[in-house]
Amino acid sequence: MEPFTITTRLTKKHYSQYLYVQTYRKSGIILIILLGMLELYTGAVLRKPINYPYVTFGLFLMLSPALIVELAKGKTASRPGVYSDIQYTFSEESIVEVGNGFEATYKWEYILRLKESSHFLILFTSKQSGKFVYKDRLTSEQIAFIKSKVQKR
Repeated sequence: MEPFTITTRLTKKHYSQYLYVQTYRKSGIILIILLGMLELYTGAVLRKPINYPYVTFGLFLMLSPALIVELAKGKTASRPGVYSDIQYTFSEESIVEVGNGFEATYKWEYILRLKESSHFLILFTSKQSGKFVYKDRLTSEQIAFIKSKVQKR
């Protein structure tokens, strides 16, 4: 396939939605929230008078996943250029990423995995770091090309 180039800009809204969905779908997080609800129920309804340590701990458990997401968003936002325009050029050999003050080239064999969400194709270059490419900027042939290059490994 001929090399193609797209320009994309990650929005805070879409990144926030992605983080919340990925966090709240994990079984461990669901278990922590249920445990928090149980603590809250036990402290506020079953105990008379209200047992404030139970209520406080229950609220902490229920809100801790959101706190984790907000901390992750803050860490990401502190990196320069994350929410600026990034140009990706996809070719048979590599992906070239050009952003505000940086340029990087990734050979396809160094893309660990590809994840598809409702808005993005996420090309993971490490266990925790990925390149967010909006799917609406790509044709179906281009999406199939990117998927085939990652799956070939």
